[in-house]
Amino acid sequence: MRLEGQVRKLLNAVTVNGAGQAYQPIGARRTFQATGQTSAGAGTADVIVEGSNDGTNWTEIGTITLVLSSTISNGGFASEAPWRHVRGRVANLTGTNAAVSLNMGL
Repeated sequence: MRLEGQVRKLLNAVTVNGAGQAYQPIGARRTFQATGQTSAGAGTADVIVEGSNDGTNWTEIGTITLVLSSTISNGGFASEAPWRHVRGRVANLTGTNAAVSLNMGL
């Protein structure tokens, strides 16, 4: 089964702080891209990607900090760490109707 080139949505237009559902990716090479915006004015978001080998205890793989405005902002990073479970978590989300999404590329 070929997985290379697939994208998995970990967070979809999240408007509150908190963690999303865990996902069990196959393989170790992944990219993470967060996007976000506000309906008006400025805001900020920290989108944290977490990994776990047991699905219970989570550790930070990386953080994407976004400066939000009414136009879409984005950022990302790559990881080769073979965590059994990964998830996204939003922290420090501010701004008028601020929303963020997180995608994982396989």
